[in-house]
Amino acid sequence: MLRYLIPFLGLASLACGAGNVLSVSTPLAHFVVVSKDSNESCSKLLDYCLQVSCQISNDSPVPGQAVVDIQLLDKTGAVLHTDTERVDIGPGDTKTVSHDFTEAKLIGRDSQYACTVR
Repeated sequence: MLRYLIPFLGLASLACGAGNVLSVSTPLAHFVVVSKDSNESCSKLLDYCLQVSCQISNDSPVPGQAVVDIQLLDKTGAVLHTDTERVDIGPGDTKTVSHDFTEAKLIGRDSQYACTVR
């Protein structure tokens, strides 16, 4: 006889009347960076700004929340600023997250950018 269901960190444990426990693994969402892009549309007058957009896809059969780090890098690749966004993405769906880096004016047009998902 089934007494209770305990979900814990992606695992479900079923406890039976005889004290036996059966563990069943449930799939976790998996996210990938599909594309990244930047433009200067956030710039105003002489104030340089870099808008970075990251397209994130959920290539798993379950919904989940992606944690996306959008980073502004200097010309050597060192991270200068990071913006972290959380976005809910359904199975097979793709969403775009963006951030305006006004800090780009400090390093000029030599800046680079990166998108990572965790």
